[in-house]
Amino acid sequence: MKTTPKLSIVCITYNQEQYIRQTLDGFVSQVVDFPLEIIISDDCSSDNTPEIIAEYANKYPALFKPNLRKKNLGAIANSIASLKAATGEYIALCEGDDYWTDPNKLQTQVDFLASHKEFGGCFHVVEVVYSDTADKSYLFPDVPDPAWYTTEELLRTNYVPTNSVVYRRRNYDALPANVMPFDWFLHLYHSQDGPLAFLDKKMSVYRKHQAGLWWDYDKNRDQIWKKFGLAYMALYTEMSKLFTKDQKKQAIIDESINVLLSTLIDIDQKFSESLLEQAMAAYPKRAQPFMVYERQQVVTLTERVEQLTKELLQVGDERSELVIELDKATTAYNEVAKELHAVVGTRIWRTKTKFVDAKQKLRGTRKSQR
Repeated sequence: MKTTPKLSIVCITYNQEQYIRQTLDGFVSQVVDFPLEIIISDDCSSDNTPEIIAEYANKYPALFKPNLRKKNLGAIANSIASLKAATGEYIALCEGDDYWTDPNKLQTQVDFLASHKEFGGCFHVVEVVYSDTADKSYLFPDVPDPAWYTTEELLRTNYVPTNSVVYRRRNYDALPANVMPFDWFLHLYHSQDGPLAFLDKKMSVYRKHQAGLWWDYDKNRDQIWKKFGLAYMALYTEMSKLFTKDQKKQAIIDESINVLLSTLIDIDQKFSESLLEQAMAAYPKRAQPFMVYERQQVVTLTERVEQLTKELLQVGDERSELVIELDKATTAYNEVAKELHAVVGTRIWRTKTKFVDAKQKLRGTRKSQR
């Protein structure tokens, strides 16, 4: 009789021949008291990754369910297809360039979730290592207080390492394929049934290398926003759909969208792009709230400039410090004013303004006819 797995390991790979053995060794070394399956999907690699996967599948046929794709789907589509193929009650993620270091990792996490029904999943500390620098590493996340890890905080920043998470399985038929980072969305998607619990124990390694998608995120954020800015906009929009009845969470998401749109304006000006125009066209309902946000920024900065100017006239010795503060505030004011001008210049905003004007004129005509 076929045994239903308690947990499904979901792993996607692409051209990771130099790392994949360590990943797979971490899977087969797990010591558990429940049945599991390994859903591993190679996205048409051009190196020896498929052959290595086939080797392990032949050695452990009861564990491995390989999908060696003949056509490249892309990372997100490959992930979604792999999640749909999983049948376990729980889902554990680990991509082909990361690896697990604790043989009791899965047992620890499943035992925790079995006794803590209020959580939608759990995650743990990982060691982040750099493949090009042997002595460079750090632990992440590094906040020891479990109470800090709330869904609200997860909406602000992605603090969950992908290869540390175990979820309760949900339905994966309607996952969005246009969001980035996709793992961030998955963490929040599984937080609908309860927050993700933090386990303060290091049980895996997250590897950073030059072929990785987020390799130089901290050093080259402009290029990240240029490449994925619209995908981040899609991400925040999909986040909003997850928590429609929670005003606190919606406010956090709205703030993130406004900050992102301001960033897109900056990228447009630096690289002669049209990301703001595209974002407004794709999500026209965000235009009005963003204008309100930008105008409030102008009001706040105007008040700050006026206050510093007043203080500058009243003091002597601290004058130079206030001049510096005033200069900073004035610069910030000018930047926001420039952003506001950029929003007004978009086609979607001009169309919206003409529509509002037309409605007002029509109302005035109807009143005069009464």
